[in-house]
Amino acid sequence: MVPRDLVTDDSVPSLATGRTRHNKEVFMHARLRYALLTLAALLVAQVAAAEPLGRHFTLTPFGGFTMWDGNFRYPGTNPLADNVYAGGRFGYQYNPLLGLEAAFGFSPTREDITGGSDVDYWHASGNLMITPIQGRYTSPFLFAGFGGSRFSSQAPGATDFNQATSSSAAA
Repeated sequence: MVPRDLVTDDSVPSLATGRTRHNKEVFMHARLRYALLTLAALLVAQVAAAEPLGRHFTLTPFGGFTMWDGNFRYPGTNPLADNVYAGGRFGYQYNPLLGLEAAFGFSPTREDITGGSDVDYWHASGNLMITPIQGRYTSPFLFAGFGGSRFSSQAPGATDFNQATSSSAAA
């Protein structure tokens, strides 16, 4: 008896794959057809331009980590524990040069001692953005604005601590 893998008859399936030589050729031709179709689609495709044109809105969620100055004390005589910060930005690009942006953020924290009071930190601001040079891959910008922040606590005798803020940046 001749081992099955030595049989040259095309109608006998291979032990490894269960396919005949004819099935292998059909499978290979199908793969070649899909490869050629994919290559043709890539050659014909246009570059996708996902950049917004004209006036448009933007919404950007963000998160980070707040590290408090060790000398800052609120609501009592203890420093605050570092904690996460989450917020978002909502913008309106009026034209390629000029845009407006509103930002908001929140960081829950507490006094950095055992049994310390809970403290909430809120921040909101509005900015004017100027983009003097428009680029395909990057656009340097300037922004300036004003806002406010608030520390609040439910600790006995604690009063809210409000601050006015100004912001400016260039990138």
